[in-house]
Amino acid sequence: MSLAIKEKDIQKAIIDYLSYTGWYVLRMPPSIYSSFKGIPDLYAVKKGVSIWIECKSPKGRLSKKQQEVIDSLKGHGAIVFVFNNIDIALRELNRLNKRVTK
Repeated sequence: MSLAIKEKDIQKAIIDYLSYTGWYVLRMPPSIYSSFKGIPDLYAVKKGVSIWIECKSPKGRLSKKQQEVIDSLKGHGAIVFVFNNIDIALRELNRLNKRVTK
């Protein structure tokens, strides 16, 4: 039995944390169903601040298309995170959440 952290575990921890702290969270449909390939997994908004989050397993890597979409979003001023570690994700999101709730 493998206890390796999977992408869905990271995604669930992030969704749970954001929802608990008052963010409105949307999970984007898998790319196969999406008309827009490469879009990050999650979109969240709180008090006018919106963020995009791409979740990866610890060994996961962004596809070329995902990197292009992330670069484009950032180029338009979006806040975008790529997380492959639950502890780092929660620490960074907690830091952001403290700034948003001030």
